[in-house]
Amino acid sequence: MQRYLLVIQYMGTAFIGWQRQRSRNYESVQGVIEAAVKQFIGSEVSVVVSSRTDAGVNALRNTAHIDLIRTDKMGAVLPPLPPQAVRAALNNNLLEHPVAISDVYPVSPDFSARFCATKRRYVYRLETGCQVWRHAVFSRGRSWMMKESLDVSAMKAACEVFIGKHDFTAFRSSRCQAKSPVKRLQTLRVEEVTACFPGLCSSSATSHQVLHIVTEAPSFLYNQVRLIVATLVAVGRGQMTVDDVKHILHTRQRSKVPALAPAEGLYLDNVMYEAKWFQHLPAHDFDLLEFADRIDLTLDAEDEQNSTDNSTDNISGSSSDEEEALSMSTHPHSSSALCAASSIPSVENGDVSPYHRYD
Repeated sequence: MQRYLLVIQYMGTAFIGWQRQRSRNYESVQGVIEAAVKQFIGSEVSVVVSSRTDAGVNALRNTAHIDLIRTDKMGAVLPPLPPQAVRAALNNNLLEHPVAISDVYPVSPDFSARFCATKRRYVYRLETGCQVWRHAVFSRGRSWMMKESLDVSAMKAACEVFIGKHDFTAFRSSRCQAKSPVKRLQTLRVEEVTACFPGLCSSSATSHQVLHIVTEAPSFLYNQVRLIVATLVAVGRGQMTVDDVKHILHTRQRSKVPALAPAEGLYLDNVMYEAKWFQHLPAHDFDLLEFADRIDLTLDAEDEQNSTDNSTDNISGSSSDEEEALSMSTHPHSSSALCAASSIPSVENGDVSPYHRYD
């Protein structure tokens, strides 16, 4: 058996979220990917994800692991499929969906995409100070758009309040299942980005801002990122002060926090791991790695406790090389997918941040 790490990107607006649903199996990202694997090897497979995103949330680099056993027609075990063959076959079966497998890596048998992650990075994309109709076609479902400009300096000052280890009771959903509200935010910053589309940039659009709110932590509470973003936007609008934010955080008053920021501006940017889990180090993808000298090895217990099923199913298939894998990508026992196709846009600088179950 070979365990593979999948690096996945998708447009969340086409799905009800990551998690497979019994009655709407092919409208979830998990359902679509599991159908692609079954179409490839003819057997059921469970895809174990690092972060379960909700409806409308995009991902540039979500991660998951699967187990594959390669056998011949007589059932004899063969050497594992090369990762490029697995990637090519799965992408061939995902062409109808706004989902792609950007990379596949062989990993250790005891690797877990979820529990071995050392850090998750989210980015929230804001477009401000513009006439919405000039940018709606290209930004629809990809950012939170507002006509007024924001006080970026005030937002940056408010970011400092959240950094570090805190009780984030005020910044989690009432449906959050985490046992402890204490989390450690390693990074929270506001970045000003130049991202105007050709033909839309003019003297009348000089007040147009694109902001990325970037945050990193080992794990997050349910809705934590979107509630923090909503609070930073309220500060940027002059509706709250930095002292107000401090008061809410320390008194844990959830009723004082603004309504959730919209899901469409939220992206899962990256999930990082220690190099020791990889059988072959990614030659071109070092952003995936969190090297030992950069890791805080005294992670809190609550940083590692998440409550999703971590089981995987062994599956079998046969192939000899990448071409054969592609020829197998349309297995006779395959199921058709229901989601409408759409192109995956290029999102610069990781316009990302997940609104997901452990966000």
